[in-house]
Amino acid sequence: MPGTALSAGSLWKEEPVATLNGFTLSFSILPTSVVNSTASIFYHGDAIGQGSPAVSFISGTTRISCRSSTATDDNSGFDVNEALPLNQWSTVNIRHDQRGFLTVVINGVTQQELIGAPLSNNGHLYLSNQWDSPAQASIKNFAFSALPFQRQVLKNLKWLRDVTSTGFKLSFTITPSEINRQQTAILVHGSTETDSSPAIYFKAGTTKMIVSVNGAEGFQAEILPLPLGEKAQVVISHEKDGNLSVTVDDSVKFQQQIDSPRSFSGPVYLGSPSTATPAASAVIGDLSFVPL
Repeated sequence: MPGTALSAGSLWKEEPVATLNGFTLSFSILPTSVVNSTASIFYHGDAIGQGSPAVSFISGTTRISCRSSTATDDNSGFDVNEALPLNQWSTVNIRHDQRGFLTVVINGVTQQELIGAPLSNNGHLYLSNQWDSPAQASIKNFAFSALPFQRQVLKNLKWLRDVTSTGFKLSFTITPSEINRQQTAILVHGSTETDSSPAIYFKAGTTKMIVSVNGAEGFQAEILPLPLGEKAQVVISHEKDGNLSVTVDDSVKFQQQIDSPRSFSGPVYLGSPSTATPAASAVIGDLSFVPL
């Protein structure tokens, strides 16, 4: 198989590809010459700074630079140590997982760094981005896939890049591990706790869930306590007609017609965007947030 020559801004797929919890990328590449500027190989995203990943050759070399956006840095990543040989096929495997590890394996040689948890990305896949020179190379055996959300201990962390919603459907599993004296956060959609929808907490001194929608002046529901040490499946939705419902383990715990959802834009945080509000003492898994 001869491979495909890279060209600037060449779409791999017509449709955008969503990654919420990291990705795996693999390909074979045959560099034919070096470029005296950043030479793009692959880019997932539609704007500068969105790349997760952004893969290129360092100017004047065939050393791979790999960057992937995190909650704290749009340019997280590293440069590999060894240059790829010219006019020979090399195999490249790249993975950025939910734990925050970025791993690059080239011809069986592994480099790995802990760079931070990946941000969501809903951009297109490009074989060479739209603004840098394309690498002088051919590519084949290309594969890209999103990683599923893995169970993890809650901590205050930006999970999704800016999301706009007018209503939502949220589902997750949660296993509370201890009761905190103060209110603790499970998930917040919005840049602040007061301007958010939803904002979900455990009430101080209990495992009662508080579900707040439509911001500080909106509506708040209180749900019966969840048992400590047991995993519960939670589904929360605020429909466009104003119906707010909370289901725990397939049992409806709250349902009421309230005001229609307002439009909210901002990141989705595990825990809270505020350091003043600790994350709930719990393990969360099977997380899905669908804006309406």
